[in-house]
Parts: sequence; C-alpha cells; structure tokens
Amino acid sequence: MNGMLPAVRVVGKEEGRTLGTIDLLMVETTPVVFKDRLYRFEYVRDNYHANETGASYFRFIDVSSGNATPAFAKGFHLGCAFADLGFCRKDLAQPKPGRLV
Repeated sequence: MNGMLPAVRVVGKEEGRTLGTIDLLMVETTPVVFKDRLYRFEYVRDNYHANETGASYFRFIDVSSGNATPAFAKGFHLGCAFADLGFCRKDLAQPKPGRLV
C-alpha cells in the first residue's frame, strides 16, 4: 500500500445536525471521563475574551453542571489530559520567553 487510505464509497445521504455550540473562541478542549463524569479540559488563552487574568491557564469543566474548576497552571501552554486507573494526569509546557514552541 502507498500510505494512502482506500477510497470510501458513500451509500445514501447522511444528514448531520448541529446540536449546539460550546464556545467558538475556546480553541483547545479535550473530553476526559474521570470517576464516571465527563469533563472538558480547556486551555484558556491569554487573549481569550472572557479571560480576566491576563495570563493563559487551564481548567476543567464538569459537562453536566457547567461548573469550572479554579484556574491552574497560569502561563503554561500546550496541555493535554487523560484519566487512567482512577488518576487524572495533565501534561503542560511552559516555553522560555522569546522561544516558539
């Protein structure tokens, strides 16, 4: 195989429905299931319209209630989160000033 995916034949017409929008300007979110609850792990950019801190940060949003955890890892970027064996792990990066990541 040449590394390309095989062609897919579409049978019938599928319809998609928009069920809602969370936030158009929240550009990085990751769904995480932790202790049987669904959360969104969010990276809040420093220039996000609702960010009043002036620094980037991360938070978890409980999808059922809409409640957010307190902000953490202020000034960090490029986060990811996953849950395994009853633990929730977050990996974050803090670039050095003037350096592109």
